[in-house]
Amino acid sequence: MVFVHSESVRKAFKVFLTIIEKSELKKSDDTILFNYYEDPEVSYLVHLMEEEAGIMIIRAGDTLYYSPCVDNRFFGYSNEEIRK
Repeated sequence: MVFVHSESVRKAFKVFLTIIEKSELKKSDDTILFNYYEDPEVSYLVHLMEEEAGIMIIRAGDTLYYSPCVDNRFFGYSNEEIRK
């Protein structure tokens, strides 16, 4: 069993929601929130949220983006929808 601090869960959720809401998180726009992601415990929790949501969070320099995984019904298109 892995023990995580409740504050880390809150930070991870804030990071995750911001990326989903704005499609990106830039360090220049929100240094504090971006730095949360650099905490190993927070980034681990965000990674778990990624897996459950069926998305990938991609870091490019000082910006985090999200991309839906294939056939993600909530954040993207299924292969069938793309073919149509």
